[in-house]
Amino acid sequence: MEYRIFEMNGTAVVFADVKGVAVMTVVPSDMTDKICADKMTGLDPFGNERPESAVQVAVGGDVLARGFAAGRTLRNGEISLRWGMPVFDYREGEEETLLTAFYETKDGLKFRQYFRSRKDTGVIETYCETENGSKGEIVLESAPAFLLTRLSPFVKYNDEAEILIHKLRNYWSAEGFLVSDPPARFALEDSWSGLGMRLEKIGQVGSMPANGYLPWVAVEDKTNGCTWAVKPEAPASWQIEIANVYNAISLCGGLADFNYGHWEKKLAAGEVFCTRKAFIACRKGTVEEAAAALVHFEEKTQRFLPSEESLPVLYNEYCYTWGKPSLETVEKLLPVCKELGVSYFVVDAGWYSKSNNWECVGDWDVNYDRFPNGLKAYADLCKEYGMRAGVWMEFENASSIAPIVKEHPDWLLTYKGKPIWHGDRCMLDLRKQEVRAFLYEKVTKMLLDSGIRYIKIDYNENVGLGADGAESYGEGLRLQVEASQEFFRSLKRDVPDLVVEICSSGGMRHEASWLALGDMCSFSDAHEGAEGAVIACNLHRFMPPRKMQIWATIREDYGYDETVFTLVKSMLGRVCLSGKIFDREEKVLSAIREGLAFYEEIKEIVRDGDTVKIASEHITGLRDIHGVQTLDRVSSDGRKMLRYLFMIGTPNAVREEKLPEGFRLKKQFGNIALREKKNRLIATAANSSMTGVVMLLEKDGKLK
Repeated sequence: MEYRIFEMNGTAVVFADVKGVAVMTVVPSDMTDKICADKMTGLDPFGNERPESAVQVAVGGDVLARGFAAGRTLRNGEISLRWGMPVFDYREGEEETLLTAFYETKDGLKFRQYFRSRKDTGVIETYCETENGSKGEIVLESAPAFLLTRLSPFVKYNDEAEILIHKLRNYWSAEGFLVSDPPARFALEDSWSGLGMRLEKIGQVGSMPANGYLPWVAVEDKTNGCTWAVKPEAPASWQIEIANVYNAISLCGGLADFNYGHWEKKLAAGEVFCTRKAFIACRKGTVEEAAAALVHFEEKTQRFLPSEESLPVLYNEYCYTWGKPSLETVEKLLPVCKELGVSYFVVDAGWYSKSNNWECVGDWDVNYDRFPNGLKAYADLCKEYGMRAGVWMEFENASSIAPIVKEHPDWLLTYKGKPIWHGDRCMLDLRKQEVRAFLYEKVTKMLLDSGIRYIKIDYNENVGLGADGAESYGEGLRLQVEASQEFFRSLKRDVPDLVVEICSSGGMRHEASWLALGDMCSFSDAHEGAEGAVIACNLHRFMPPRKMQIWATIREDYGYDETVFTLVKSMLGRVCLSGKIFDREEKVLSAIREGLAFYEEIKEIVRDGDTVKIASEHITGLRDIHGVQTLDRVSSDGRKMLRYLFMIGTPNAVREEKLPEGFRLKKQFGNIALREKKNRLIATAANSSMTGVVMLLEKDGKLK
């Protein structure tokens, strides 16, 4: 079989013509000679070739595929077989490589697949366009952003014991849990005939993209030492289909289709629909290496404010006042924050609303009882102490008691003609110019006038299936979320030095396009307790630690051990102090000072390093942990390593660990005592259920 192979900075995009149908897969560049021809053709035990097309769109009225797939997927319909082989445009430059595949049907429909790869990342960025080149209207019912087929392409039949499918479960205060199972766990193993599509679909419906799963999936071929990981942009309803098609694993996903997210889009003659992007990492190695490549891609391709390069420590007062902030409280906290070296000070929920109710979302007039001289005076006071002032807002939603709801009911997002209410929450329709003008006055102008240059943007309610105002409820939702993201972009344009924190109830906006709009993202609402350490480690697989803001809440009942553990946990990303930090015993304050001083020494590795290992032992849940969590992160030059060790629920436990070859312990911070013995470490936990340590290891001698 002849292949069209396109080299893209260490990864090869491979096309094959099978019975006039374009079949596509992705492999490491130096493994193209290992591709199994029978796997690519979909050769079944009866000698039939059964290709799966590289083009997967669905239109209304299409003839659907057989194989018991109707109602479960819109893939592999009759239209997918009409495109034939594409015309290719391949361009290799000094900085990046571009590939475009152009398809066209006899009736004029056009489809374009775009692939781009930067030399400093090796990750493939892909998206698709569908153009209605016919003379009449068509209705798109499915338009995936990516397709990866014929996995693993190195063997005719998958050894189910050597293939792993990885997913990341995600819920509020339980983010990023890795689930790794063989295909048989989902009945996705090869069958005797290869017939009948077997399908596992993950995703979510609504405006909270990380609700249930993170938009991410990976397939690992342990026999051939190769892993494919994909992360699509998915700010609203999305899906990823993991299927067994003709005895091969196939991944397809992006925007949720008509079956799953009630999305359809009418395309007039000449009109084009473009998908969001998806990012593909194909690596020789494990799932950790493929996941790290995607995280590294985000670090390399996003811009950061100069103020963010030093990973400033911040203080957020929420876990001290719990929604009842005041200037008086701020005045008590600022001197201690200055002494500790805090750079950003954030007033969370409750600075607004004359009703003194922090849940009065939508009323963004300052509460003068709590802040008598307004927000500018608060920002000026922070500036006197050398800090940037910040505030919390949740401006896309509104509560039933907010004045805007009574004054402008026509500004609310609707479904079947009625405002969308979830409990006492409704949503503003950001597609409307009047709503955007209101938000400019209440948000943008407030920031400009007050001098506040940090905003924490929360989002605590989900639109759900969709909204009125478009040809389908799913399209209405897509346009609403597009409008929300455009307002976020306008904030950055109008206030160029603004630091933006993406929050959304801790973890429900962990998603590529939302992360790109913020300078930081709240890792979780796990404000206190031991589970935050496990969650923060798990999220290293999905997001850059430099963007991962981790609560370091110092509760009033915390002593030395709990304080140290909390600080070690927060050093997995961005340190966000909270809780009562004034009038504390010197032992607690000393622990905070020592911890933050150590953080200064390791910031460069947190910011620029690569996470190479994440491991849990005996940790099956988050509420009653009795186990060990570890994480290794290596500096960009390979000479230094951070090793995080958490021994939770096991006071006074002793553990022996092997040091990485060539590394020696140089410094540590935590409440786990360490003793070096030849090339091993003896770790002894303190007499506490919350023990942790972060070690700075350095490599002896020359690098190999």
